[in-house]
Amino acid sequence: MALSPPTISTDTLLTLLADSQRRRILGQLLTSEGRTSVEALVEACFRVDGANTAHAEWATAAHHNHLPRLEAVNVVELDSRRDLVGPGANFDEATSLLCRIAAEREDVSVCGC
Repeated sequence: MALSPPTISTDTLLTLLADSQRRRILGQLLTSEGRTSVEALVEACFRVDGANTAHAEWATAAHHNHLPRLEAVNVVELDSRRDLVGPGANFDEATSLLCRIAAEREDVSVCGC
């Protein structure tokens, strides 16, 4: 039985996971039950990463950089009208690699894995 081809390239996945804020976003989504509000997601991520970044800076980066990048490759789904975010079609593929990396590196900063 042949394996199905990946729907997202390895280079794209590695680029997405190269950023600590995107790793935190994906880790938080792993622990949530389906969709969550963007604000709740940002708050949860900021509690973990807050010592390194101002809250407004973290929220702005999430809204205008990280979430749109993740949505562009279907890792997350954004519902801007209702301010909700949840797993996209490629979420499992991205978080599977994230958890393997976190386990190999013994990175406890990535929750949900």
